[in-house]
Formats: sequence, C-alpha cells, structure tokens
Amino acid sequence: MDKRGKCAQIAENWIFYFMCGFALFSSVSMAGGNLFLGLGLAASLVRLYYKHDDVNDVLQKNKTLTYLFFAMIGAICISFFASENPVWSMRVFGDHYFYRMCGFYMVLMFVREKGNLLRLLEFAALSCFLNGIHCLWEFVALGNTRANGFYFYMTTGTMFAMWTPLVLLAALEAFEKKKYRVVFSFALVFMIAVQFCNQTRGAWVATALTSIFIIFMFMRNKKKAVAVFLALAVAVGIVFACVPQLNHRMSSIADVKSGGDRILLWTSSYNMFSDHPVLGIGYNQFKDKYQNQYILPEAKERYLMHAHNNFVQVLAEGGMLGTATWSLFWGYALWLGLCGWKKNRNLAYLAWFAIIAGMQLHGLTEYTQGNSATMKEFWFLMGIFLQLIWLSEQDKRRKLS
Repeated sequence: MDKRGKCAQIAENWIFYFMCGFALFSSVSMAGGNLFLGLGLAASLVRLYYKHDDVNDVLQKNKTLTYLFFAMIGAICISFFASENPVWSMRVFGDHYFYRMCGFYMVLMFVREKGNLLRLLEFAALSCFLNGIHCLWEFVALGNTRANGFYFYMTTGTMFAMWTPLVLLAALEAFEKKKYRVVFSFALVFMIAVQFCNQTRGAWVATALTSIFIIFMFMRNKKKAVAVFLALAVAVGIVFACVPQLNHRMSSIADVKSGGDRILLWTSSYNMFSDHPVLGIGYNQFKDKYQNQYILPEAKERYLMHAHNNFVQVLAEGGMLGTATWSLFWGYALWLGLCGWKKNRNLAYLAWFAIIAGMQLHGLTEYTQGNSATMKEFWFLMGIFLQLIWLSEQDKRRKLS
C-alpha cells in the first residue's frame, strides 16, 4: 500500500471511531452527536482527498434507488424557483440533505465490515436505552406524564417508533434461533414501557402498525403470527385498562376535537397546493406562507411552523412534482425492504422497512422529516441496514461464483 493509500486507511479508521461516538450520543445529546458528526465529516474530506475513486461504486450498487433519490433532490431544487426566498430554501436544503444525512453517506462509503456495522448498531441501541431510562425516571420520579427523555417528547416519540419495531424484530429472531430470548424479551417490554411513559399518540399508532406488519411478515406460520399478535395486544390492552391516564390518552386518538388544529392546518396546506399546484410554494417556505397568508381564522394555534404531516408538507412546498418524486422514492424504499425480505429472508431488509415505516407513519401526524435529531439518527440507521444488505448480496454473489 502506497503513502496515499495508508493515509486514506487511517482517515477511514478515524471515521469509524467518530461514527461510534455519534451512535453513542444519537439519542441522548444533540451537541455530542453534532460534535462527532462534524469530526466524521472532516475525516471524510481527508479520506476523499487521498482516495475517492470508489465513490462511484456506491452509486452503482442500487441504481434505481440512486436515480429516485436524485429525482427527489432535483424536484426540491426546481422548487427553489417557486420560493420567495430561494437563498433560505437552499440553505435549509443543504442542512436537510447534506449535513443531516452525513451519517448515511459516511457509513455507505467508509464502513464496509459487518462487525463494525453491528458495533455501530449496538452503540445506537445503547443510546436509545439510555434515553428510555431517562423517560422512566421522568415518569416515575418526577411525575412527568409526557416524558421527554433527552429531547422534546415528539422527537423521542419518533425515535421510539423506529426502535420498538426493531427490538420486536430482534426478539422474533431470538425466539426462532433460541438464543438471547430473555435479553430481547426484556428489551421489548422495556421499549413498550417507555413508549407508555412518552405518551406520543402518533408514535403509538406508528409503532402498532409497523409491529403488526413485522410480525406477519417475519413468521411463516400465520397461526403463530396471530397468536403472537393477540398475546401482545392483550398484554398492552391490560396495561391500558389498568392505567386510566393511558386509557384516556388512547381514547383521545379518535377524538376529532383533539386533532382539530391539525385538520385546519392540513386544510390550509391544501389551499397552498391549490394555489401552486405544480412546484408548490418552495422548499421550507411553509412557516412564512402559513402564518402570513393561509392560516384559517378559527385556528387556535397561531404560530405553527410546519404541517404536522410529512406528505402534506411536501404537497404544499413541492407541488405535484415534489410529491410524485417523494412518493416514488419512499415507496420504492419500502418495496425494496419487503421484496428483499421475501426473496432472501435477510433480516436487514425487514429492519430497513421497519425504520422507514416507523418514521413515516408517525409522519402522518408530525413533520418528522423536519426534526434534526430524528433525521440524523434515521439516516444513520438507514445507512447501516443498507450497507448490511449490500454486504449480504455481495457474499451471496461470491458464493455463487
């Protein structure tokens, strides 16, 4: 190995260490996560200076996913022309699709060993566990009925909506392989408990729907799948029945009045789309347009900054072009996870599906795509599972050749 190759390898090693730091802080500290993410980005630039001829290989691994991603990015860039403040739109776009996605890019380009990927996942899981411990402490010791954890309760709720189905998937795998059953059973009970403490209703629904899908996709024996689903449903139902506060919180999901402002908000968002159907109002222009032009007189909350719905936000800001490319990218990403699982029974495919479903289902009642901490962790986990998918496919081809 020549001098440039050695320098590239050293930089790559440091990138992994910095990613370990980011994983450990991902659910507990924005500042800590940003520190390690920034250090990882700096090390990545050094690595690319010494070696960058392998970047194209990453883009070629799944061309459909790459093309659809760039189509979505292209539609956002075109929406700059519809924005009344294109410079601000570009700045926020850079933050959302460059900086917040750094973990995704770095994992795909520079972490290529399965053991290292699993180590990153373990650190991220530990971070989620610490966040859950904080929620339990708030709920039990402080009497905070909507436990925030280390972040705002909505942010923590989205993180749990991604992690609980992942833990469920790990528990199902543990029972099938008859290894670590007690550990993962405890982990699943713990995640359900901390979601009760967090009390984010949208995250509850997202977790429930994703978990049901995971159970029936994972288990070949559908009778056993029904039995597992019923057992979990009964256990959760007993908890809700025994805790009046949780029962009241659950009952309010179907209460139209409790979501009244969201309905008014979505009506205003649709009005934005109706007035700008092709390109929308421009990327990240929702706050200004809503508060100054489109807010309805009967809306009680006068200073909302987003549409409380990922799809509706994209519809208002990106119009038909943005919505079509956004739907195609995320639809294909979900389809990739399901089809890959059916074809290969590779757990990484179903995990990939689970975190997307958890984030986007909670995104039906919250603008999860606009949350910095959530999306950094989300893209980081996406990178880990996509790299695990690629490595397994590579091993499969190697065995066949």
